[in-house]
Amino acid sequence: MNRRNWGLKDMRHSEQPEINKHFAWFPFKSTSGKILWFTYYYHEIIYTNVEPKHRWRNEKIYTEWEYFVKKLTD
Repeated sequence: MNRRNWGLKDMRHSEQPEINKHFAWFPFKSTSGKILWFTYYYHEIIYTNVEPKHRWRNEKIYTEWEYFVKKLTD
């Protein structure tokens, strides 16, 4: 019997956040609405799957203080 994969093995499913630290050269806003400029910030990405063909990506941008408080509360 030939079974199809439907791309299930190629999809990434992770509830663990992928966190990267970046430096803000140009001004932009974080998720909380604060303006980031010439400072470090944290970019958090969480991948979730709803069905085999749908992949959601939740992104959040934290300042250094917000990320510090988040790590203390987790």
